[in-house]
Amino acid sequence: MRYVCVTVWFFQSLIIALVIPNIGDVIKLLGSLAAVFIFIFPGLCMFKCTLRSDPSYVRKKSMALISMSLIFMALGGFIFGVVFTQGMKGLINGQE
Repeated sequence: MRYVCVTVWFFQSLIIALVIPNIGDVIKLLGSLAAVFIFIFPGLCMFKCTLRSDPSYVRKKSMALISMSLIFMALGGFIFGVVFTQGMKGLINGQE
C-alpha cells in the first residue's frame, strides 16, 4: 500500500510542477503536504504500533494512544485542507 501511495504522490507532484508555470505557486501547493509529514504519517504510525502491541484493546493506554493518533490524523487533514484550499484560491485568483 505504501508503494502505491508514494507512487501516486510522486506523479501528482510531477503533474502539478509541470502544469503550473510559476514555481512559487507550486511551492505553496506542495507546502500543504507538510501537514501530512508532521501530523498524518506519525499518527498512522502510532495507530499501527498500538494495534500491533494490543490488538484486543485491553489496556486503557491503548485506547488513549489510538484516540491521540486519530486526533493527530484529523488535525493534519484539517491543516492540509485549509492550506491547500488557500493555495488553490491564490492560484485561481492570480494573487501572490
